[in-house]
Amino acid sequence: MNLRQLETLVWTCRLGSVRQAARQLGTSQPAASARLRELEEHLGISLLLRDMRPVRITPQGREILRLAESMIELAGRMEHHANSASPIYGTVRLGANHGTASSWLPALLHAVYEKLPGVEVELVVEISERLTDLLRGGKLDAAFVLGRVDDAAIGYSRLYEVQLEWAASRLCTGLTNPVTPKSLARFPVSTDAEGSPIHRAVVGWFRAANVKPRRVDICSGPVDRLNLARNGDWVTVVPTTVLSSYAHAADFVSYASDPPLEPMEVGVAYRAASEVGETVQHVVSVSRDVIQDWMRHGRRVS
Repeated sequence: MNLRQLETLVWTCRLGSVRQAARQLGTSQPAASARLRELEEHLGISLLLRDMRPVRITPQGREILRLAESMIELAGRMEHHANSASPIYGTVRLGANHGTASSWLPALLHAVYEKLPGVEVELVVEISERLTDLLRGGKLDAAFVLGRVDDAAIGYSRLYEVQLEWAASRLCTGLTNPVTPKSLARFPVSTDAEGSPIHRAVVGWFRAANVKPRRVDICSGPVDRLNLARNGDWVTVVPTTVLSSYAHAADFVSYASDPPLEPMEVGVAYRAASEVGETVQHVVSVSRDVIQDWMRHGRRVS
């Protein structure tokens, strides 16, 4: 049994004629008929109803036909992979912000190792501003960042939006729901690094209401902020995706915001001049599949 015999069977069934199948395969009708007879002899069953026009597959041969189509498809994929001018190999220096690292990043790394076995990932987890600097400096090939990147030397693609929410330990009392700049002003607030999208959003939220908060403390990384806030010392702001996946989420109360905090855009930024640009795009494609699956399984992403 060989692929030529299987191809002859498939095309005969598709076209309804041994003669047309032979023409499709670039051979003679006698040669095509011989291939079919050899295949039937090898399997020990009749595959075709030759006395019918067009030729039909026998009931016994239907499963053989399905398997033959699958084998031909697999053989084609093997040849495509072996002959590809741009095989998917290389090392991608990948950055991720803290929110990504605490949510779907582990699933992405697993998917890359499974679907792109020729790709190695070198990972850096940092705040988005630091990741952007590393991209500009040629130290990273791509990074998942919070907030749009506008730079001619850096490509950018939006992935999804995530809402920010205020969170405080259940030990923290006296908060209204929803919180307002005025009601929150007497509480210490913990936010991301100065100049980060989250820090700018929080400072701008108070400033727009002409309210000065008691203090705004800095702690890079949403999980670290939640860890510090568990004993009730801070009110913090984190993406909803982080709080929903936080191991001690039950220890917190989330608060609506009046006025609401603007949602944050999560995207992937990549160095336009990267030597592994094609490989990066394959990693980005895998990330979109991972994110869609993550969303379907109940993560709170808008």
